[in-house]
This record gives sequence, structure tokens and C-alpha cells, in this order.
Amino acid sequence: GLFANSIFIQKRMDDGRIFDIGIGGLYRKRREDLLSLHDTGLWNEDQWNNFAEASYTKRYVYWGRSQGAFKSLVRSPFLFSDYNYGYLRMEAVNHNRFSRFNWKTRLFAQSGYGNNWAPESQLYLAGANAEEMMENPLTRSVGFVPQDFYGYGVSTGSFQVGGGLNLRGYNNYLLPEYNGDSLLRFGAQGHSGLAFNTEFEFDDLIKVLPRYASIAELKTYLFADAGLININRTNEPLELSNVRADAGVGVALDIKRWGRLSDLNPVRLRLDMPLFLNRPPAGEECFAFRWLIGFDRAF
Repeated sequence: GLFANSIFIQKRMDDGRIFDIGIGGLYRKRREDLLSLHDTGLWNEDQWNNFAEASYTKRYVYWGRSQGAFKSLVRSPFLFSDYNYGYLRMEAVNHNRFSRFNWKTRLFAQSGYGNNWAPESQLYLAGANAEEMMENPLTRSVGFVPQDFYGYGVSTGSFQVGGGLNLRGYNNYLLPEYNGDSLLRFGAQGHSGLAFNTEFEFDDLIKVLPRYASIAELKTYLFADAGLININRTNEPLELSNVRADAGVGVALDIKRWGRLSDLNPVRLRLDMPLFLNRPPAGEECFAFRWLIGFDRAF
């Protein structure tokens, strides 16, 4: 039920730089086109989300085996769009390899503008937005995950898709907070934010499934996330939430091949346990057993 159209021109340089520029559009014609989604409130029917984008990516290698990538992206509304929004996004991801460990870091920042945002393209505090979820056949519609795992409330949830600010410990949480005028606002979705994410992989210490490494690989890691997001409405001055942070341990199973009878892309299944939240929901302790399952990792 989704018309997703795009045309882009890409230029790759010998030194690892990549330039992209193009236009895209997202459109759902009828109300019935929303019925297969996890949350029908994250899309509008008969509304064109047309945009122009330009991005710059730079890949680099350092310290021998370590590598990273920096990407900046700017989006603006395009012709005949029913929405008025845009943003500048920057992301730096580094994989620091030493001995048997891999220390991964991600720095993410977005500054958005506009008075009429497409709900599917907003910035999410805890994971990928609805637009990004359309890229994965396991998350674009209901069926693979129980419907009860979706939605937002006054407590954290148990399903997450990597992306956005990626504060996975606050998944499915409305993030209620009072602004400077003592008015209640919610920070689960917004348009501007800053986050730092890190994972320390230690699976090379104890090999699991070594005989099947070409088919599947198991990753174990410690993780921590910290970030903040805007809590103002589009007609209000910019105001950011308090800093939220989480930390815990996780495991990810990468299924690389499904056999000759399937063209399904590699799939990543995760089990994360955010054992620490610096600002937990009301009635919860900072240190507690929490868990969530998910597809994909943000970095």
C-alpha cells in the first residue's frame, strides 16, 4: 500500500568519498493502505511526502584495522508535497579494533525545521522511524512480531528497530516531561536531537557457531546510549529534554544466508537487556532487569 519513488545520482571518488543527490516521495492513497501497519497513526492517507536530498559520505581507515564513516545529509520539501519540513543530519560511526575486541561508537545529530512534519519521517528517541522501517521486510508490516509489542505508553517496551537516536532502553516510552512553562510534553518523537551510542563486542573471546561462520554469526556486547531530543511543538521555541542514558548487555545473531531458495537479505536478530536507566519511568528503579528484542543495529 505504499508508493515509494526515488531517483538519485551518485558519484564515488577514489579516496572513499561518496556524493548523492536526488528526489523521493512517499504516498499512501487510501485508509485501507494503513491497516497492515504496526501503528496506523504513524502515516496519513492521501498525503504526499515529497522531498529533495543531498548527502556526503567519507569512509576512512586508521590505526591499522580500525575504520569509520562520516555522513552528512540534508533534506528539504519538494514540489507538490503536502508537508513542510526538513533537516540537517550528521552521523559518525567508528569501529575500533584491538586485540580480540571491537569497540564501536556512533555520534548522531539532527537539526530539523518546519511546521508540518510527515509523521513517518520524524526523529525517534529510541529507534528507527516508520519511513526507515519500510526498508526491512520483517518490520514494514505486522506478522513477524506480536502486535502487543508496538505502541507507546508510560513504561518501556520490548521491541526495537535500530535507528534514530537509538536510546534502546527507552523504547515504546512516551517520555513525558514538563517544558519551561510547566506544560506537559512528550519526547518519543521530535525533529532535533543529539545522541552518543557505543558497543563493546567481546564475542571473539569465546567463539560460538565457528563451523557455521559463513552462514550465521553470534555477537555479544556491552552497550551504552545517551542523548536528548526536542520536546517543543512546531509553533514553540526550540527546547530540549533532559539527557537520557541507558546501559546493559546484548547479543545479536546475524543470519547471512538463507539458502538458494530464498533471496532474503541478511537478517540481524537482537536481544538487548538495558539494565540501567538514568531516568526510568515512574515506579521503576534505575537498576532493574529489562529486555527487548529487535531487528537491525543502528551501527
